[in-house]
Amino acid sequence: MGAMIAVPDRVWAWGKDGHEVVGKIADKFLSPEAKKAIDEILKDDQFQTIGDTRLTSWADFIRGSAVLKRKYPNNDKFHYLDIDVECDLATYDLEKAAAEGENALKALRRFRKTLIDREAPLQDRREALFFICHIVGDLHQPLHCSERTADKGGNLVQTLVPGQPGKVNLHKVWDTVMVLRDIGPLTVPDYTTKLLEEMTPESKTADQKGKIEDWMLDSHRVCRESVYKGVAKAAQTGEPHQYKEEDLKAGATVARRQLAKGGLRLAAYLNEAFKE
Repeated sequence: MGAMIAVPDRVWAWGKDGHEVVGKIADKFLSPEAKKAIDEILKDDQFQTIGDTRLTSWADFIRGSAVLKRKYPNNDKFHYLDIDVECDLATYDLEKAAAEGENALKALRRFRKTLIDREAPLQDRREALFFICHIVGDLHQPLHCSERTADKGGNLVQTLVPGQPGKVNLHKVWDTVMVLRDIGPLTVPDYTTKLLEEMTPESKTADQKGKIEDWMLDSHRVCRESVYKGVAKAAQTGEPHQYKEEDLKAGATVARRQLAKGGLRLAAYLNEAFKE
């Protein structure tokens, strides 16, 4: 039986298009062992590859499912781990933060164990795969590894964006606005091909180095250096931050890099898991 789908009441990290891009890139870099294992897990399921947009967005869609809410309590917290953007990373204890309540890192470790457990029920392994594909993508949206003065990953920071009606919170700017501006008139498959063509052997090797903890801190660094750059703290409770066209162009470039890294690293994460 395939996984239950429910309609979400809002959009989360990367939106549907961004998550699909991450999944499609990752699917190109799976090892033969990982590909074989995933094909077996998805056998007879409605999702056939990790590049399926329904699979990569499943973890957002199920938030409206009462059944899966009971199975995965607090699953809304699986998508992020807030790290104060002004903290000293040299002394920051990521393990301590991960131990406190539900969060993305704790969820990934849990679902990795289920994914590779051949004795676990097949549907549990499928859902573990769905969560992993989504959460690794989430963690490359920089605001899923960062917050500033308890702004809930930019959700409390209001902005004004050229071409967008009304106020748009900072989190949504990076979820969808930056990505859609970079995709432009291209289809998601064509945009994915564009990102793949931009990769070099050197960039692929560099982007896949490290582990999930390193990648989270990398996203945090990107948030500090790019996402919050120029956005006043007053935007959290005062006047909205006004984006300029050049800001959006620069941000779209950052989002493109994060999507590429997310896809490469999702493949690396799955390849490593299925080595065992």
